[in-house]
Amino acid sequence: LIKFKLTNKPMPPAAGLSVAPGGYNDGAVISGQIDAIAPAELLQVFHMHQKTGRLILDFGHGSARVTFREGGLLAARFEDLDNQEAIYAMLAEKKGTFSFIPGLPDALMKAREIGDFMMILMEGLRRMDEGE
Repeated sequence: LIKFKLTNKPMPPAAGLSVAPGGYNDGAVISGQIDAIAPAELLQVFHMHQKTGRLILDFGHGSARVTFREGGLLAARFEDLDNQEAIYAMLAEKKGTFSFIPGLPDALMKAREIGDFMMILMEGLRRMDEGE
């Protein structure tokens, strides 16, 4: 189940849907379950539509964060992994929830991207296929 809400106001969590710990749902405009849309597909949606904000994922055993600026990858964190390695690890996840919070602080708007989106995604998918 994926819920979209086109508004400037924060979206309350859906009944029975837990989002990332720590109240990350504040300001979320899209949230849903990962078994309905895989992490690779989520990343592609925000990249293709040139979104700016934070994608927060909760896998039950750990949470992840991916930061986008106009569809480019600025940062990623999953457990003790950062950037590309974090993305490679989260692509294999099958269960959990996600939310997207639009907007970034000014300081992050000038940050360097961590690499070419498509190269990072393709490398992550290659690693999944090869069982790395």
